Amino acid sequence: MQDLQENPGVVSENLKMADKINKFMPRAITQRILIVDDENQDVALFRRILERAGYSVTDCNSGKLAIRAIEESAFDLVIFDPATFCTSLLQH
Repeated sequence: MQDLQENPGVVSENLKMADKINKFMPRAITQRILIVDDENQDVALFRRILERAGYSVTDCNSGKLAIRAIEESAFDLVIFDPATFCTSLLQH
């Protein structure tokens, strides 16, 4: 993911690709998705794809915050970066 941080053009291209992908995704029936990742560019890309497909998206940048969000709300799906989430999950 370091390429994304060093090259804003890559982020722009990925977001354009997200728009193209959305044309083929089925529309959601307002399902809630939690994204857990400390890479802002990854979160922005997932959020853009999923929200345009009709999903309600919540994001957390740490496992600790994700655990709190899961305890407070119900999610239909959790998408997570293992490095960000699993350490906190194991400690909880």
